[in-house]
Amino acid sequence: MADQTSSVTADATSASQGVNQPSDFTLLVTIATGSGKLQDITSQVMHFNLYESLSSPVMTGDMEMSDALDVVTNFSINGNEWIYVLLDKPGLNKPIRKAFRIYKISNRKFSTTSAALYTIHFCSEELIISSQSYVKRAYAGTIDVMIKNILNDYLKASKKINDANFIKPNGNYSFSISRMRPFQAIEWLSSRAFGANQNLYFFYEDADGFNFTSFEQMIKNAPYATYVYQPNDTADAANNYKSISYLNVDRDFDVLMGVKSGQFASTLHTFDLVSRSFNEKKLQGDSYGKDRLLNNAISTDSTKNRLGNTIFESTDSHTKFVITSDSDPTINPVTPQNWLLQNIQKSAQMKGLRYTVNVPSDFELRVGRVVTLHLPAGNPQNPNDAAGEQDKYRSGSNYLITSLRHGISGQVSSTTLELLSDSLNTSLPAAAENSPILQQIKAL
Repeated sequence: MADQTSSVTADATSASQGVNQPSDFTLLVTIATGSGKLQDITSQVMHFNLYESLSSPVMTGDMEMSDALDVVTNFSINGNEWIYVLLDKPGLNKPIRKAFRIYKISNRKFSTTSAALYTIHFCSEELIISSQSYVKRAYAGTIDVMIKNILNDYLKASKKINDANFIKPNGNYSFSISRMRPFQAIEWLSSRAFGANQNLYFFYEDADGFNFTSFEQMIKNAPYATYVYQPNDTADAANNYKSISYLNVDRDFDVLMGVKSGQFASTLHTFDLVSRSFNEKKLQGDSYGKDRLLNNAISTDSTKNRLGNTIFESTDSHTKFVITSDSDPTINPVTPQNWLLQNIQKSAQMKGLRYTVNVPSDFELRVGRVVTLHLPAGNPQNPNDAAGEQDKYRSGSNYLITSLRHGISGQVSSTTLELLSDSLNTSLPAAAENSPILQQIKAL
C-alpha cells in the first residue's frame, strides 16, 4: 500500500507552515476487497471524517465520495471490504495509520449518468466482530485483566492494546458473564471498576489503540495544549496554530438537571440478602478534593434553600436501591458502595460545562487528553480585543477532550473537539445567607 501513496496537499515552504496551514495535510485512502483488489480512492473523497470518543469502544469514520470510477459496482462493495487510512501533517511525520472495515453506504445518488455521490461509513473491525459473538465465561482477578482477556479471546485484538494507558483498578473479583456481547461485557466491567480516589473508568479506542483508564488518571497529565479564542491573524498563520476558529457553548449550567442526575448529592440504599439488613450511603458533591477536579473550584456555591439545606446536603435529590450479599464472606461482593454513586456523580459533574471548538488540524490530539482554554469575558466595549478581559471562571480552565473529529473538506483540514469540565478556574463568591435582600426575596 505504501507504494500507492498519494496526497491532497499544498506545497509547504517550511516545516512550521505545514503544521500551521489548514491546507497542508496528507490524506491517503486505499480500498481493499476480499478478492484482493486494491484501489487508491483518495481523489474521489470530497469530505472525510475520522472520529474518536470516550463513549465509543472503537474509532469510526465516514467519507463522502464523488465517484466516476463506480467503485461500488466495480469492487462489488458489500460490507466486507477494508480501507486503509493515512493522515499526516507535513513537518510532523507522526501520521495516523489505521485499517477499518466498511459497514455501510448511504445517501447514494447519481449526479450524472457517469458519476455517483454517496457516503461510505467505516469502523474498526472489532465492532463488527463484537456484534457476531457472545461472552460466556467465568472470570476471576482484576478487571483490567478480564478486559484484556476479552479483547484477546473474543476479538483477537491483543496487538491493539495500548499498555501505556491500560491501568489496574482495585479489587479481585469473580464474575460469571453469560451471553453478553464482548463490548457490552467490557462496558459492564468498566462501570464496576474503582481505585484509590479513582472512579468513572473509560474503555475506548484512539489512534494509539485500546485504552482503559479513569477520569482521575486522565487529569493527572499536564495539558496537551492551550487554545485561545480570538480572531485569526491573516498576516502570520503561525499565530493561528493554537487559536480557536469556532466555539459553541453547548451547555453552561443546569441546576435542575444536576439535582436529578446526582451531580450535587445522592443516596444509595442497599438490602443485604444474607444479613437481611438495610443500609444507606450518602454522597455529597462538595466532598471531592481538588486533586479529583479538573480545576480549582466546584461549579456552584453553598446557597441554602428555604428548608435550610445547601444543594450538597439535599441527598434525597437522587437515590438508588441495590440488593447485595456483602455480609457473606464466601462471596466476593460487587461492592456498589464503592463505585455506583461515585460513578453517577462524576459523570453528572462532567456534563456541567460543555464546549464544541474547532482548532487547526492536529493529528496528535487524542480523546482523554486535557487542554486549556482562554475565553474572553465578552466585553461589549471592545469585543475584538483578544488580550482584553477574560472570563475569570471559565478562562484559563482545563477541559477534557471527550470526543474529536478530524475533518477534511476539499483542500482544508481541521479538528473539532468536544470539551467537558467538572469545575471552574476560580471559586464563586460565598453565599450571602444573611443578606437582607435575599431574606426578603426568599420570604415571598
